[in-house]
Amino acid sequence: MPPVYIHSGINRPDLLSLLAEEGASGMVNVCVIHEPQLQWAFRHYPQVPLFLDSGLRRKMDVKSYLAMIERYGHRFAWIANLDYPFDQQLSDSNYRLITSMLPTEDLRSKILWIYQGGPLADLKARAKEHSLIGIGGCVVHMTRHGRTATMRWLLDIGEVLEGVNASAHVFGVGNKEMLAFLGGQSWVASIDSSKWLVAYRAHIWLLPGGGHLQAVDRSRRECASNNIRVIESWMRPTQHTQGTA
Repeated sequence: MPPVYIHSGINRPDLLSLLAEEGASGMVNVCVIHEPQLQWAFRHYPQVPLFLDSGLRRKMDVKSYLAMIERYGHRFAWIANLDYPFDQQLSDSNYRLITSMLPTEDLRSKILWIYQGGPLADLKARAKEHSLIGIGGCVVHMTRHGRTATMRWLLDIGEVLEGVNASAHVFGVGNKEMLAFLGGQSWVASIDSSKWLVAYRAHIWLLPGGGHLQAVDRSRRECASNNIRVIESWMRPTQHTQGTA
């Protein structure tokens, strides 16, 4: 099966209703999870698969994150570990704390261990324990080393995962070239980014070829609906998408 694309940045009910209309998946940052209107939307759109992200920069302490998971974790297919970019030691310490302190096996099994760099031998050992892991740091890696080097880095990771029959969720990838590349990798289970929300800021209409148009004559909701479909098509280059202005 092709990877699932998860549209992140869900912080309002109207965004969740868009995903429901398009049959798409969404990711929620833990910092907004307690909002009453968002909690209403979680119940109102039960058909939308949701995933919980611990955030990139604004990190909760372990105790607060645990409290959020215990209260709201049942709604999410998986829950990201409280990880830190390129700090595997701290990320692993948090993983051990969280999985040891959660009260039920159902919640413990939802915590996604996330690879933040380090020896591939360590990744292999972890991947043997889990059928699904997360890969963090892609955005920072692309900024520091470029897209080509990041793809090589991901291929090395993928080779390890394929060797132990594991798969991965890749955090934070939203450009066409990377999505087309990752969409063809058998070890990729899912990918996320908030690229679709650019329409809410600037009425941008994404195109199947990777470009975009300024679409001031379209509503933000129309733009976002189009962008959901187009972004998902980028992972399936052989399929045609009706994403035109």
